[in-house]
Amino acid sequence: MGKPKRGAFVKLTSPLRDWQLFRQTLLNAAPWWATGLLLLLAIALIFSPDSWVVPVVDVAIAITLGSLIYQLHGELRARNQLLYERYAQLDLANDAILVRDLNDAITYWNPACERLYGWSAAEASGENVHVLLRTEFPAPLATIEQEFFARGEWRGELIHYTRTGTRLSVASTWSLHRDDRGRPLANLEIGKDMTAAKQAEAALRTSERLYRTLAEHFPNGAVFLVDQQLRYTVAAGEALTELVGEATLTGCAVDAAGPQQLATFLTPLYEQALAGVTSLTEYHWQEAIYRLDVLPVTDASGAVFAGMAMAQNITESKRTEARSHFLASATTLLSASLDYATTLRNLAHLIVPQLADWCTINLAVPDSAPHLIAVAHVDPSQEELVWQLQGENRTPQTAQVIRSGQSLTCFELCDLAIAAFAPTPSQRQLLDQLGLRSYICVPLRIGDRILGSILCAGASRRVTTTLKTSSWLKI
Repeated sequence: MGKPKRGAFVKLTSPLRDWQLFRQTLLNAAPWWATGLLLLLAIALIFSPDSWVVPVVDVAIAITLGSLIYQLHGELRARNQLLYERYAQLDLANDAILVRDLNDAITYWNPACERLYGWSAAEASGENVHVLLRTEFPAPLATIEQEFFARGEWRGELIHYTRTGTRLSVASTWSLHRDDRGRPLANLEIGKDMTAAKQAEAALRTSERLYRTLAEHFPNGAVFLVDQQLRYTVAAGEALTELVGEATLTGCAVDAAGPQQLATFLTPLYEQALAGVTSLTEYHWQEAIYRLDVLPVTDASGAVFAGMAMAQNITESKRTEARSHFLASATTLLSASLDYATTLRNLAHLIVPQLADWCTINLAVPDSAPHLIAVAHVDPSQEELVWQLQGENRTPQTAQVIRSGQSLTCFELCDLAIAAFAPTPSQRQLLDQLGLRSYICVPLRIGDRILGSILCAGASRRVTTTLKTSSWLKI
């Protein structure tokens, strides 16, 4: 048996669909049918009250009225179902939603209203909403209502009071509903509690003023304040330019503000602060060292609404601390033995790796080149290269420091400085193997007498930044 043609089903269902369409057309025209039948009945009763037409018209009128009642019942049931579904959706909403008539009497009060304001739906029903909530308006109510009825909606911020007297800031939206003829029928009002956000905003503004004042008077440092969206709201202080240059951070996202290295370092610390965790760390940036205190900022209720970082340049204090520690250790070491060769070798190993990557100690010899007595390197296998570099021909810097008694420093080697440090090709080859980026050469004194010199070298800048505050080592 072959498959039915595609149009067969359409042909079978077309009469049914046509009948339903015809029936609906008849129902829609029922008022006209009823009117016509009533006129026909009136004429029949006047001209031939005993005619067979009268009962026929009566039956037709009854059928028509029955159809009208059936149609109205169906429409009413559909509208009630739609209304029920809409109210069910409103009951599930998180925002406070109420409906009031044109006299501001409450006709609907969803569960969110009950939770926010404290009155049940039964208690609120029929009450004047502005009296119940003691509404405070941003403008005269008459002005607001005039705008509302003219535009069909109104948005603004209202002050409401709960059953317990708590003052709330509410973002309110009014929507005017009209009947089928366009006449105003009711007002749907949606309220969103903004009290906590307002309090956080006020606390943030207060904190911004406070921390901006702190930043302006924070010695040798900077203060940063970030909000919950990880955006800077305050960025000020003496050290700000050192950290980020001339860039303006206020209003910028943390991960897109300032040097990327700094942003990458700070972002997880800010996230921890917003989670309530305090961090204390040090950050090395270029030649400077910063102490970073990153901590949460809370409001009066203890809720975290911002994160704060205080950065203070502690480079000088770190240098002083390192120099004091080194000099104390060196003094103890130098006074522990009368054997200068052993003592100075121990001193070289104290300097490396604490202050330098490699170093040499030379003693002054009258009318002769300085005598190399000790070397040290972070990699002991490289010490032989240092001996070769100094043994072939003493670097000119060593003799110059011993003669003048003044320190020599080079923060960043250039070709000219390399040529001065290693004048011969073989020395330059050794220097390439050792690696040299910066150095400092200081005189070694006993009282007022220059005993020799100490050359501290490194592949990084840390040797110069640590020792440049020391012009000489005195024992």
